[in-house]
Amino acid sequence: MEELERKIFEYRGSSHKNRIMEAPGGCVVVLNAKTGAVLVNANYPYYDPSDFINMSRDPDAAKRVREMLTDTEYRPLLNRCIAETYTPGSTFKTVSGMAALEAGVVTPNNQVRICRGHQEIGGFVWYCYMRYTGHGALDFARGMATSCNLYFFQNAVETGIDTISETARRIGLGEYPGLDISGEAAGIRPSREVKRQLNAKPEDKTWFIADTCQTSIGQFYNSYTMMQMARGVTGLATNYLVTPHFIKEVVSPDGTILVPEKIEREPIGFKEQSMSML
Repeated sequence: MEELERKIFEYRGSSHKNRIMEAPGGCVVVLNAKTGAVLVNANYPYYDPSDFINMSRDPDAAKRVREMLTDTEYRPLLNRCIAETYTPGSTFKTVSGMAALEAGVVTPNNQVRICRGHQEIGGFVWYCYMRYTGHGALDFARGMATSCNLYFFQNAVETGIDTISETARRIGLGEYPGLDISGEAAGIRPSREVKRQLNAKPEDKTWFIADTCQTSIGQFYNSYTMMQMARGVTGLATNYLVTPHFIKEVVSPDGTILVPEKIEREPIGFKEQSMSML
């Protein structure tokens, strides 16, 4: 928690590309990839639950509770790990990368793409962050390591949004993770149908190549909870989709296990070659 708080204050008020960073809060999720047990669910700002118990006899606790209940800027009572959705950015490239592997767009013998710093795709000129020199020839591992947008754009166009969206669904993105506590959000997973639903004008309902490019690098309509992202990463790492759970077990005072830990994991079914290359 101390490290999370330190990073929040480090970012708050700093600038990035002439934009002042607000950093009102943050969260950290850590899962056991094999069981789905939630090992860390840290939120900042945080609060002391005992204030709600002591508020009737402790004026200071009562004051803190009133402030928490009315704080609409930092929202200390919000469990950001499960109830707030975020644009994943480049972390989503593991998903679009897996989609390209599953579709056979990227194989051991066909994985090199050329980054020249800029490229026309779908009627738009897209730029790499190394826009003047480019990365040159990149294989899949180097494309992932350098996080080159142009590498993933090229793969995404061949892969297609339908396969990218389906791959995201297979690892639980845009789906309720089935937690054993309430308050979870489903998020949004980009697809042709989602774009049709979110736009009123007919001309805005059509899916374009540019939409696929934006989706492939974790932008556009991508919006997931940190719990979903952690769950998805475990799926990509193990080829199993686990159900995250906060309650490990219920134990009686004498040490008897009344309710054992409930571990749920289902095989995803990614190809062995895809798993070996990711």
